Amino acid sequence: CVVDGGWGAWATWSHCSKTCGSGVESRARSCDSPTPSGGGQPCPGDTTETRTCNLGICAIDGHWSDWMRWSPCSSTCGSGMKTRARMCTNPAPSQGGKDCVGSPYEMQQCFEIICPVDGNWGDWSSWSQCSASCGGGNEVRSRNCSNPAPSHGGKPCAGDPTQSQTCANTTCPVGPECPSCDENLNCQWGSVCDVSETCMIRSFPHSPFTVHCSKIQDCEFEKSKLPKGEIFCCYDRSCLTTYLGLTP
Repeated sequence: CVVDGGWGAWATWSHCSKTCGSGVESRARSCDSPTPSGGGQPCPGDTTETRTCNLGICAIDGHWSDWMRWSPCSSTCGSGMKTRARMCTNPAPSQGGKDCVGSPYEMQQCFEIICPVDGNWGDWSSWSQCSASCGGGNEVRSRNCSNPAPSHGGKPCAGDPTQSQTCANTTCPVGPECPSCDENLNCQWGSVCDVSETCMIRSFPHSPFTVHCSKIQDCEFEKSKLPKGEIFCCYDRSCLTTYLGLTP
């Protein structure tokens, strides 16, 4: 005989396809109550059915946004640091989701132009030998702009590279009195001096003293024209006075 098929009972619903949020669950049935036979009709309808399932709002883990631009270098010359940041907003964590993993900041060394180096003085040298042994002289000392030397557009050292001071300020010892420049004292005219000058020649005996005479009243002693200490040259008129003594 002809037996049309009949559906059995539905099976239990399957697990939801998601653990949170909206998912799908399904169930099935079999055409075995009875199974069609003898040319009977199969069971009408579907063997499975589905429905949506919702197990609550899902936790959302945080994810980083793209990195922002690098900041300017922390130094205008030499070595410095630059930074950039990112935000945990793509998406932000919610519903108990995890925070973004890692640091929101990143640092990197940066190199700009070489820094200018201003010059600085080194130590002073020792004082030089005095230019005189008595009667006042000068001594000097120097320093170099090398500690460090200016470079890469740096400023030069301020101040002077040399320094001077007086020395040997004691009075020079005075020897015997110079001979008189009086016309009546065996003086004679000479041709060593300029025509415009009145000249007298006086011979000295050799002595251990060097002529070192200075001006007295109106008579000026011209040492540069006194070869070997033997010639007096006077300007404008004859010398009518004496000079100071001979000195060693």
